[in-house]
Amino acid sequence: MTKKWDPTAIPLPGYYWPPNARRDAHPDALRSAFEAIGYEVCERDNLEDGYEKVALYVDANGSWAAKQEANGEWSCKLGNEEDVRYKTPHSFGDSIYGHVAYFMKRQIKVVANE
Repeated sequence: MTKKWDPTAIPLPGYYWPPNARRDAHPDALRSAFEAIGYEVCERDNLEDGYEKVALYVDANGSWAAKQEANGEWSCKLGNEEDVRYKTPHSFGDSIYGHVAYFMKRQIKVVANE
């Protein structure tokens, strides 16, 4: 996805927010956005066959998300720069980048060849 997710910037061009998701600056708005696209809260950051996972972080400026890659590593975009990759969702600790508030997962959709 090339659009930035921001519930407070809609309907500006270049921004996206899932329909029916909470639209405010509260960290639970990001959770609501992922729920709107099929994710559910889960307890652990472990790699699970058949699922894709995200970690939702809270920092002094709001919230942001990272996704789990197929090899179990995590990646995110900090600002407008390149993606950052790291081994564990706890790599940032309680730094200026915040802490993990939620882990969420959804089943990977398998597309059948026709």
